[in-house]
Amino acid sequence: MKLYTNSYGPGPRRIIIYCALKGIDDIELVPIVPYKETRTPEFLARNPAGKIPLLETDDGHHIFESQCILQYLEELHPDPPMLRQNERAMRRIDVQSALINEFFFYLYISVLHTSPYVSKGLRQAPDADVALSPFWRARLDKIDEIMGGNRFLVDDAVSMPDILLFAMLEYIRHRFGIMIPPHLKGLTRWYDRVLELPGFDPIALPETYFDEAIPRLGTRY
Repeated sequence: MKLYTNSYGPGPRRIIIYCALKGIDDIELVPIVPYKETRTPEFLARNPAGKIPLLETDDGHHIFESQCILQYLEELHPDPPMLRQNERAMRRIDVQSALINEFFFYLYISVLHTSPYVSKGLRQAPDADVALSPFWRARLDKIDEIMGGNRFLVDDAVSMPDILLFAMLEYIRHRFGIMIPPHLKGLTRWYDRVLELPGFDPIALPETYFDEAIPRLGTRY
C-alpha cells in the first residue's frame, strides 16, 4: 500500500500516529506538497478532492478522508483495538469523535475570520469569532468532562479520539497559536501523557512552511 501524505497536516498525522501505535511498517509513504502537488491531473485522478492523506491499496483502490483511512486500517489491523470491542466504549468513541470534529469546525471558521494567516483573498468578518468561539470552547470543555478521571479520552487505553484530537491540537498550536485553555486541567494532563506514546511526538513544521504558505494564504502575524 502507498500513503500519499506529509508530516505536519492534521489529517496525514492521524495516519502516521496510528501506524506508529499499531506497529504498521509496510505502508510506503509518498511525500506530497499540498496545493502544489495535489492539484495535478495525476493526483486528481486518484482523489478528485485534491487533498491528503490518500491511501492507495494493494488492489489499486484509493481511500481518502483520514477517518475513512483509519477505519479501513483498523479492519486490517484490529489488535490492539482502537475502536474498542464493548458497546459502552464504542459509544464513548462515537461521542468524543463527534465533539472533536465539531470543535475543529467551529474553531476553523472562527480563525478563518480573525487570523491574518488566512486573510488573503478573503473578506473577513471578525464578529464570526465572537459568535463561534463559545461553541468550540464548549466542545473542548465537554471532551474534558467526558474524559473525567480516565487516562485517555475514552478510558484508560489509547483509542481513535486520542489520535484525532492530538493531531488537531498540534496543528492549530503551530499554525494559529491556540493552546489548550488553562482551566482544562484534565486535557492538559492528557496531552502530556500522550506525548509519551509512540508517534505522538510534537509537530515539526519544515523551515520553508510559512515562506511557501504566506504568499498563498496571508501574513503570519
